[in-house]
Amino acid sequence: MSPRRVAWWWLGGFALLALAVMLVLTPWGGVAEAQDALVGEAFGPDLVARANEFAAEVRPATYASLLLGLAVALWLGLSRRGLRLVRRVSGRLRWWWLQVLVAVSVVTLAVWLVTLPLGVWREVVLRRWGLSTQDWPGWLLDQAKGLGVTVVLAGLGLVLLVGIARLWPRWWFVPASLGAAGLVFVMSYVYPVVIEPVFNDFAPMEPGELRTSLVELAADDGVPVDQVLVADASRRTTALNAYVSGFGATRRIVVYDTLLREPDDEVRSVVAHELGHADNNDVLVGSTIGAAGTAAAVTALALIVSSDWLRRRGVDGPGDPVVAATVLALATALTVVGSPVESLVSREVEARADQHALDLTRDPQGMIDVQENLAVRNLADLDPSWLEYTMFATHPTAAQRIAMAQQWASAHGVQVSP
Repeated sequence: MSPRRVAWWWLGGFALLALAVMLVLTPWGGVAEAQDALVGEAFGPDLVARANEFAAEVRPATYASLLLGLAVALWLGLSRRGLRLVRRVSGRLRWWWLQVLVAVSVVTLAVWLVTLPLGVWREVVLRRWGLSTQDWPGWLLDQAKGLGVTVVLAGLGLVLLVGIARLWPRWWFVPASLGAAGLVFVMSYVYPVVIEPVFNDFAPMEPGELRTSLVELAADDGVPVDQVLVADASRRTTALNAYVSGFGATRRIVVYDTLLREPDDEVRSVVAHELGHADNNDVLVGSTIGAAGTAAAVTALALIVSSDWLRRRGVDGPGDPVVAATVLALATALTVVGSPVESLVSREVEARADQHALDLTRDPQGMIDVQENLAVRNLADLDPSWLEYTMFATHPTAAQRIAMAQQWASAHGVQVSP
């Protein structure tokens, strides 16, 4: 068979594998149903109105940034004029791998520059509502760090991809898709050690009653987590959060220092939630789903970048360094298109972690309190529209999480406050 026909079969196989892995490994049906009245009962009309007002102010900047960044990436990576511009800049260099790096830099920098004013707009809104504590130099430094990390990671990945295409021009999609899948696992392992420290300083949680109780909580759960770290999030935000990242030797639970100002039972509830991610190997599960999806995406890209349609726009096949701009454009579009699926899976995974936290702490009141506190401090959208919930909600709503705690309390005969 021709390489293109094999690529179609390769794509179908990986797409089916990604779908099967997602269907099997996702804990479906865990998100609790919440009555409409629960939002008003838990938070009151004033807070609901305040959250809606904040969302209405920050939403235009967020949506405009998403759409404008996508439009610029698509223009540079798919249009004749955009590709000619990228080639004019990158073609001045002699070596193909430098041309790839420059093409990546052109697209990434262009998207960053056109969306920077919208980022400033969003930061102004966050400051006005008391959610950001950064000064402008610190904010710009974080933006520059994010730009640098994106250029380095995308540049190295695309140098490998184009290099493989130049070595095996007919069958390059086979090693490229398998290599991309492997890189997903490598990044899951390396990211918490190499990338996270670029944006935050981490320190071990200080010895004390809280740390002791968290270590005992992890021991009771049978989760091999050696480190519970505190991130200096307060220099950037007032929001409360914690997360788990990495797996194996790099798995760690990270707690925002802002969360440590809250009652211990609320901290325990959040950490128990993160232990749920570790106990269920959610990072590994997510990496597995991501690896299968990435392999399918790379194969789909192979079909596009080797098509006559793209050649007519000035891209001379997958070994042409300017193809880096096309790949970035398609990856950006794929990220937007795939958001509903990613959010759906994430909500189910987060609901399972909430269930784990309830089973571990047996403290539904602590979960209710922390969800109310998180919603207040983070100014969460308490009643998101169907579109926003489908596209961007990576967690169940505060009302859904409170409803789960209430249902657990009722099932186990535990009293919680109204």
